[in-house]
Amino acid sequence: MLHRHARPAVAGAYLSGAVSGALISAAVLMVAGGLLSPLPASARQVVAVTLVLILLIHAFGIVCLDLPQRAYQIPRETFAATPPRAAYRFAFELGTGVRTYVTAVSPYAVTVLMVLGLPSGLGSATLAAASTGVGFGLGRSIVVASQSVRSHVAVDHPSHWLKIVDRMALVGAFAILIVA
Repeated sequence: MLHRHARPAVAGAYLSGAVSGALISAAVLMVAGGLLSPLPASARQVVAVTLVLILLIHAFGIVCLDLPQRAYQIPRETFAATPPRAAYRFAFELGTGVRTYVTAVSPYAVTVLMVLGLPSGLGSATLAAASTGVGFGLGRSIVVASQSVRSHVAVDHPSHWLKIVDRMALVGAFAILIVA
């Protein structure tokens, strides 16, 4: 799918799948956060700040952690369907954030924010979780969507830039927790 020019139907299916998967994960994380709501908000914030600080220290290479992840590739049979259907399924599984390798640290910070830092009202928490899910799905879709409008494939990203962006996201998550 990423080795050639993505047709708009494939890019659209990919986008839909990534957003759908991310929204499912956001809903699960919102429920998990709701189960922790009896804990005092100050205690949740201290735990969240501590966890994100540990993730930040890990991202800068000061300490090396084995972060939880499913260390498997998405199965080959996912790609056996028609290109739009295969793109949707692949992106859905990728969008959940739990089906394959996680190469960045910032999704873990998003998880911490979702579980420990959502607003207390149901409407506000739902809006924040949905916004986060849509943002995560859109972020997962940028490369494929850009392929549908470009004449050549641009999937080679220098690793130092990816690390910088990951660290910036972690600093942003830390700042959100401190301000909140």
